[in-house]
Amino acid sequence: MEGCTFSPEIYSVEEGYQKRNLEQFLEDQQNFVTKVTKKIEDEKMRASMMEDNAMHPQIDEQSRRIVEEKLAEKRGNRPIHERLYDLNKELQDKKKQMSEIENNKFKSQQSVMEQSIQKRDNLDKILYEDAERRRKDQAKAKELLDRVRDTPSGKPYHNDKSDRYV
Repeated sequence: MEGCTFSPEIYSVEEGYQKRNLEQFLEDQQNFVTKVTKKIEDEKMRASMMEDNAMHPQIDEQSRRIVEEKLAEKRGNRPIHERLYDLNKELQDKKKQMSEIENNKFKSQQSVMEQSIQKRDNLDKILYEDAERRRKDQAKAKELLDRVRDTPSGKPYHNDKSDRYV
């Protein structure tokens, strides 16, 4: 045992440790049960004290009366089957409105796409017409220039200096 650092204490019968008899065993079991029940009761007591110390908000009478009046106004003193029928009808109306809104969104997206296509067609048409107009204007300007060159205006096409050399 020279290499071991741990040496357990072992009790033997000679050192005063005696085996328990049946009565001592039952007594120890009873003590254990009483300890456990005492701990459970203490825990219950502690939980109830915590619950007693916890906040328990309550609605005062005036607030309660106001809520009851509002609920009575909302109910309208009508039988429950009528109120349920009206609630169901409102729900169906809301569903119809939501579906119409979704349809309108889809239609608006479609119309935006159609408008962009139409705009593109219109833009193509406008650009084509503008190009045609410019081509015609350029042709007219060239024709006008050719006419001015061809018509004698009484002035020579050269200047005075060129006359000197000729």
